[in-house]
Amino acid sequence: RKPLFLQLVDGNVNITRHDEDWTIQTDSLRLSNAHITTRSRLRIDVDAVSGLFVDVQTDFHDAYAGNASQYLPVGIMGPGLVKWLDMAIVDGYVPAGSFLLHGQLKAFPYRKDDGVFQVHFQPRDASLKFLEDWPPLVEANGRVRFENESLYVEDLTASTADLSQLTGKAEIPDLFDAELHVEAGVSAANQDLQSYVWNSALDNILGNALRLFQMGGRGDLTLSLDVPLKADEIDVSLSGKLGFRDAELYYPSLGYELRSINGVLEFTEKSIFADEIQAKIDGRDIVIDVLTYDIDDNSQVVF
Repeated sequence: RKPLFLQLVDGNVNITRHDEDWTIQTDSLRLSNAHITTRSRLRIDVDAVSGLFVDVQTDFHDAYAGNASQYLPVGIMGPGLVKWLDMAIVDGYVPAGSFLLHGQLKAFPYRKDDGVFQVHFQPRDASLKFLEDWPPLVEANGRVRFENESLYVEDLTASTADLSQLTGKAEIPDLFDAELHVEAGVSAANQDLQSYVWNSALDNILGNALRLFQMGGRGDLTLSLDVPLKADEIDVSLSGKLGFRDAELYYPSLGYELRSINGVLEFTEKSIFADEIQAKIDGRDIVIDVLTYDIDDNSQVVF
């Protein structure tokens, strides 16, 4: 995307010619700048008929995520994905990683598995801005894999807003026709889950319902999001669950205090629902159901 400036180039490169064909080869080429340090083994065969065959293996270390936009394989990415990654990757450190490219260059990124493109690394303490209406992820760690035309993030741990120890995974099956799928979850104090809902895009779904209550105890929040990154405007599809574990709720407007709440509240971007959440009021067992009704084009949640 931009010229890369190198502070160190160290190694021997052999260039040989066979009639109209060329071979460029090195067993060890070391490159370094302020952003990253690499050591590569490579062989490039330039055939007058079949084109370029590339065999490159690179180990890299001391890479800084704040400069990632200069090193992304934008040639196989859709413009929406490139724009999103430029926003999403804020900072972080990559102690080490590897890069492998093997195959005819004209077949890249090898959708038919007729070559191999891989980049593997594990960022530390990364900062990510997921989307405009969501709080950023900080102290993020995980495993990132580019595999031909796909991208995978696995074993993700991070903090966000008042929540620590969030875990998750993400994938983009096709980097050009990009759609991001995210699975995430966290266990936390219910008050912190409330605060997260109110300060994220979940406020449009759960915010008004949770404002009815003062919450105690602990709970579990799980999210599943599908984010198309092909259009100028991002329309997120999501579903999730808010699980209660011996939780407590106080309903000020009616003076009700609910204890020993156990069950799951499920939601999508359009509805909230629950079936037989167990609880106690004044020592008596009760069951709570939640439904969403569409009335005059407005959604109303009924408990």
